[in-house]
Amino acid sequence: MDKRSEIKKKLNRIKYRRLMRRLTLFLTVIAILFVMGYVIYTAHNSGVFSIKKVEISGNQLVTEPEILEKSGLAMGQSIFSINVNQVRYKISELVLSNHVQIRRILPDTIHMTVQEVPCLYVIYSDNTIHYMDKDDRLIATSSQLRNAEVPVVSGFKEVQFRGVGRTAEISTKGQFNKIRDLIDYFQGEKMLNHISEFAIADQETVHIVTKNNILIQIRDLDNYKEHNDYIQHVIETKKRDLTINLTAGSNPVIKER
Repeated sequence: MDKRSEIKKKLNRIKYRRLMRRLTLFLTVIAILFVMGYVIYTAHNSGVFSIKKVEISGNQLVTEPEILEKSGLAMGQSIFSINVNQVRYKISELVLSNHVQIRRILPDTIHMTVQEVPCLYVIYSDNTIHYMDKDDRLIATSSQLRNAEVPVVSGFKEVQFRGVGRTAEISTKGQFNKIRDLIDYFQGEKMLNHISEFAIADQETVHIVTKNNILIQIRDLDNYKEHNDYIQHVIETKKRDLTINLTAGSNPVIKER
């Protein structure tokens, strides 16, 4: 009987020690959470987690001040109060992007990466630059050209833009199709990087201006293709300052500019 009593006491002591260990662990966790909460609360109220710096990368067609203004972020705002989805939506109204990443970098920095949709060409209308993608959607606008690598398209009488991500409405659709055919052709021939401008001169004529200041006058893509080898030779040999008229007959008419 004494042996049973001793075993029972021993088991009770073991259970008590286990209970105390669990209670100690529980109280320790509560204390840690309390301390962490107090530290975070104190840091938050003291401005430690207030935005002091916004870093922006990946943008080319829109400027950092434009992105910052459109995002709605404000210096002094808590980095934990930011609605990331809302910021992404606001930026999507400014520039057509494949991806917008927003990261909080403790304690006081926001980093935004804006991956813009690639620009294929630019439409110049109403003293404004409109950047267009391969699907003819508006990427962004600016008052000055920020990407000199792509050709500028000009000469349309009426062009309406309904917003970022939407296609332009052009009254002279036939003239636009002429230009689009030329852009696609030059891109396929890997010659688009040599072109600075496609311009509608009149109802029958399109002007192509190269980056070496060569003006090529054509009727349409078929007219250009008739002289493709010659024009490619002129461009590749880096000739400069010429006017080449392909609309006057079977042979090009060449003048110095």
